[in-house]
Amino acid sequence: MEPFKNIYNKKSISEMSEKIKNKFNDFDSHSFILSSTRGLSQKEMKERVIQISNAIDSHLPGPFKRNILILKKTLHNKRENGLKGFILWPYSHYVETRGIENFDISMEFLTELTKCFTAEWGIRPFLERYPDQTYSFLKQKISDPNEHVRRWISEGTRPNLPWGMKISHSKLNLKKNITLLEELKNDSSLYVRKSVANHLNDISRIDSKLLISTLKKWKKSETKELQWITKHALRSLIKEGHSEALQILGFKTDLKIKIRNFKLNQKEIKEGESIELTFELQNLNSNKESLMIDYIIHYQKSNKKISKKVFKLKIIHTENLQWIKLRKKIDFKKVTTRKHYPGIHTIELQINGKKFNKKTFNLKC
Repeated sequence: MEPFKNIYNKKSISEMSEKIKNKFNDFDSHSFILSSTRGLSQKEMKERVIQISNAIDSHLPGPFKRNILILKKTLHNKRENGLKGFILWPYSHYVETRGIENFDISMEFLTELTKCFTAEWGIRPFLERYPDQTYSFLKQKISDPNEHVRRWISEGTRPNLPWGMKISHSKLNLKKNITLLEELKNDSSLYVRKSVANHLNDISRIDSKLLISTLKKWKKSETKELQWITKHALRSLIKEGHSEALQILGFKTDLKIKIRNFKLNQKEIKEGESIELTFELQNLNSNKESLMIDYIIHYQKSNKKISKKVFKLKIIHTENLQWIKLRKKIDFKKVTTRKHYPGIHTIELQINGKKFNKKTFNLKC
């Protein structure tokens, strides 16, 4: 598969150059393409973005306000078959670096940019430097008819935005963030609701009490949309076995469960092979209960320390004294997201946040 960074290539840069030239006849397309593509094959993705952004700056030497009007005319919209997608990241970077002294012009441009790409990274320097002004601006846009703008409001203010600039005062902004998310929690767009859920999950890692109290408050007028958000917002806390998070989703944490025949089918496997976990469980409570069953793998690390990761197994509903048999095949194939190291590994059972049986096996790499 071709590296994603290769979306920034001579063809896509030439297309950008042509769009700018069509809106500003004095634009030196040939020089811009040479500057943007110089040593491109040796550069990583963000380096390419910065190089193209710098080329925009050096080839549009006029006032920022004029340049923004030119770039705005190259964006895709209903009337104009303009630029859209990741090729526009250099535009966002240009505004981050050259527009920071021009708040109003920059924010209005980012609003248009996010409709055909995303301005979630572009807004970060403004959030850092002008927090009150930025939150006020976003609040005015909260009911924008375009779902990309509404998503931008949530995504751009996330405490832990992937690839995004860290905000030094993000922990002080959490209640302001909640105020914005309050208006988006029942959004008709799943695209927006996914961002809201991810944003809330970020908050759970910083201030779990704030998240829990917010979701309890929202639950009083819960909708189908909010149910979905709540489930995904609590995913990190659920993996940790957080009792209040589990209770919000309807899972009791003080259950009596009996486990028997907890087994692994092998004591030793090689990387690329799989191991099978089997066990039976019995609900010893007087009522029918909902059980969230997870398993935890305790991985060996290169320094001989242990790293654990929680995986979902199944949600079941079990009657009093009913025995249920469960089986899970667990693969240890090579993956790019995790490097396996040889040694003793442990698989542990977790039900409604409570730890139960565990078994060890040896992994050979």
